[in-house]
Amino acid sequence: MIPLASSGSGSGSSNDPASPIDLLHCAVLIARHAYPAADLEQIRASVAALGARAAAVAAASSSGSSSSRVRALAAAVSHVLYEVEGFQGAVDDYYSPDSQCINRLLETKQGSPALLALLHKLVAAAAGLELAAVTLPGHTFLQPLSPVQCSSSSSSGGAVEWVASPYLIDPFNAGQVCSSSVVEARLSACWGYPGQTLRLNADHARLVRDEGYILHLLGRSAEGSDLLQQYLAAAPSAADMPRVQEFVVAGRAAQKPEA
Repeated sequence: MIPLASSGSGSGSSNDPASPIDLLHCAVLIARHAYPAADLEQIRASVAALGARAAAVAAASSSGSSSSRVRALAAAVSHVLYEVEGFQGAVDDYYSPDSQCINRLLETKQGSPALLALLHKLVAAAAGLELAAVTLPGHTFLQPLSPVQCSSSSSSGGAVEWVASPYLIDPFNAGQVCSSSVVEARLSACWGYPGQTLRLNADHARLVRDEGYILHLLGRSAEGSDLLQQYLAAAPSAADMPRVQEFVVAGRAAQKPEA
């Protein structure tokens, strides 16, 4: 797995495949498709300045313990980004290309879930807080990580383990702190399923259909047929129903043992 450099330190120009990926540089390269003049160093300086402000806010409220510091930093980053600076999800212009460009995010204070999560992660790293990205269907959350010294530090050379906090941060919703139940409810609203029982609606059924086709092409006919049957149940009047039924029949035939 290629390591990711949250802080985006350095120029990001190394050709060494083992070097950390400069996420900020990647974001600027994407933005340059629409804005060729997007300035990496200017954007890097803006991120660093936001991180410094968050670190200063956290320093005034942290009691000194590791867990207290993580909580204080997490709260401070959200405070600076959403309460002071006014960053928010691009609800009214969700699919605009500008919602994916980090230079425009810094200007308009609106962006997609993934881009807001990236900015939040970069600012947190600049403030001294590590966040893990938790990508779920239709949404990206962040999870604070606390450094814990390994018990066998003598043998591991003082290695540090990262322990995930029991809550998630939702950058698209003003840094809201979410429990697992809140995340589940948000996914249910987005994808139309309560709890662990998947209930497809017509808008998302085609994604399941396409996955079913792919599984058939990979020779996993039984799994593909199961997904295609879910698609037919969710979209019984779909124009491609005859073709899908052919795949389902073929999948059933492939499951029958040879005589």
